[in-house]
Amino acid sequence: MKKLFLSDILLKTEEFDTKFLEKIKESPQETGEDYKQFEIDLVNSWNELASKYVILSKVLKLTYERRNRIRNLFYDKLFRNEYKKVLLEEIPKHPFLLGENSFKWLVSFDWLIANDFNYVKILEGKYKIVVTEAEKIKRRAEIMKKARGG
Repeated sequence: MKKLFLSDILLKTEEFDTKFLEKIKESPQETGEDYKQFEIDLVNSWNELASKYVILSKVLKLTYERRNRIRNLFYDKLFRNEYKKVLLEEIPKHPFLLGENSFKWLVSFDWLIANDFNYVKILEGKYKIVVTEAEKIKRRAEIMKKARGG
């Protein structure tokens, strides 16, 4: 009995998607240990960030849904290569992600792993707060006023 491989089936379909096959070839040769180490490193990196910024919640448990999302990101080459940079370097540079916004919204682990584009937005600088010189002066004046008890 001849064994069929996914690539054999894809090659025979009329609606062959070359990008899909390229993605299969780019995907890491997953072993349980590789994925498990990735999962552990990701959670440890997040919890390290949450230790520095106590306003963020630590990951206490990996639910079935979280594991599925992490597994999807495991196959995202950019995420695999950049997640530590996003967590340990980029998020701290974006006050918006740390609650400095009118909604008091915070980045969360679930938001970060929810899809394959939230982390890209962080890398692209979408959440940077641009503060004009006039706003900086106004903020300093407010801080000084509060410090004087006014």
